[in-house]
Amino acid sequence: MTTLSSQFHSKQHFLLLLPVILVFILADAAEEQPLIPRPGCIDKCGDVDIHFPFGIGPGCFREGFEVLCNHSRVFPAGNKTYTSEWLFYTKGPDIVPTLISPLELVSISVATGEARAYGPIAYNCLSLDQVVTYTTREIDLVATPFAVSSTRNVLIGVGRAADAILYYGSLGASVSCRSYYEQGYGKNGTCTEQGCCERTVPPNIIPYQSPMLSVRPYNSTGANHPPYPIYGCSYSMVVEKSWYNFSTPDIYDDKALLKRFPLGVSVVLDFAIIGKASCPAEGQPPLQTTPASATTAIVPTKALGTYTLGITMAISASA
Repeated sequence: MTTLSSQFHSKQHFLLLLPVILVFILADAAEEQPLIPRPGCIDKCGDVDIHFPFGIGPGCFREGFEVLCNHSRVFPAGNKTYTSEWLFYTKGPDIVPTLISPLELVSISVATGEARAYGPIAYNCLSLDQVVTYTTREIDLVATPFAVSSTRNVLIGVGRAADAILYYGSLGASVSCRSYYEQGYGKNGTCTEQGCCERTVPPNIIPYQSPMLSVRPYNSTGANHPPYPIYGCSYSMVVEKSWYNFSTPDIYDDKALLKRFPLGVSVVLDFAIIGKASCPAEGQPPLQTTPASATTAIVPTKALGTYTLGITMAISASA
């Protein structure tokens, strides 16, 4: 028998859940709404769709999300995102040049809060004359809304005797995997630690630490493992899941992966709008703050340390 007391508590529970239900309804509605280009703003560069909060030119983007269109290729503005390479030699002159390249965006999805970019490949090569050439690669995302996705990427190592390493500075998370190769055991298309290894990418819980990639050979002492030194190249890279297909020529040819992927490999970045922001009125710059009376729906969100990754949309309570 239903009592007045139980009915009262049921109504209380419903009222408590109502704001949560409303948030999800608003979120679903926002996802279903088409992304309409703003008047006077470029909405495409090459094959990349450009939608708010991203934009090209004054009044078309939210702070931190300006992009440049350079010959149909998209780059974040301000030189804030880039990949760095430190190149070392073990013999000959002590040459340590540094290569800095802008991070190129391949696609942007506002609906999922993700962007794809060309990520770097770290390598370690031993030549026949015993000269080792090796690199450390960095994806610098400091002071940007981007972060390497820990759920959409994997660390991959390629080589006949290689330790692939990913780490976030001296205090951040790290992960590594070991690849070796026994003739006839490696299979094209799979990473089974025979020529190719794979590990989950850890989330970076310390802000302002950029992911670093390196690879080093290891001395295989097992009877069935190849002896050290091994001539050729080993590689380390953060790659979108299921994007890379292992091929045995990758472990034999000189700098094979660099030739196979001259622009880099596909890496997924989460992006975030920190704080609350209102959608711009037609013809108005998109840098408005949310009034105190507004409610906020978050579409969608991903936790990364102390950050909330996703798209924050403000819906005015008085609208």
